[in-house]
Amino acid sequence: MIDRTFMRFERHRQAELTPEKINHAPPEQNTSTTQQRTVHADNGKKTVRLHFKEAEQKKPSKLAHVAKEALAAEIHKQVDDSVDENVAVEVAHRTEQAVETSYRFVGERSHKAKTQSARTATRTEPTETTTNPLSRWLQRQAIKRQYAAARSGA
Repeated sequence: MIDRTFMRFERHRQAELTPEKINHAPPEQNTSTTQQRTVHADNGKKTVRLHFKEAEQKKPSKLAHVAKEALAAEIHKQVDDSVDENVAVEVAHRTEQAVETSYRFVGERSHKAKTQSARTATRTEPTETTTNPLSRWLQRQAIKRQYAAARSGA
């Protein structure tokens, strides 16, 4: 049973091999470059700077992701069924599961770290230094007394 599943996986993998991948052709560049030439007034030195603009990349197909997950789940199921027969298969299977779990954990953790750093970057620092709440309250009370005295005296 595992052999049939593996053979399907192998056929799928071989179908992905295109002539460009086999010949190791360089991938198409998704960036466009522009050159900016400047001359410094101080020393007359010429400099050239390259600016790269990234082209929009296509999002990966969700269908392909689902197919890969289904294939992986089927392989895991087949291996799980034959684990009792061979100790080496059992050890390899447990190791693979541990690696996959840690990979997912690290991916989730890095995603959380990225969002946390984005949140802290967008926070604006107060421009004024914060003052003592007691002194602010005393100042408000003094202003209220001044208004009350002005109102009663007028």
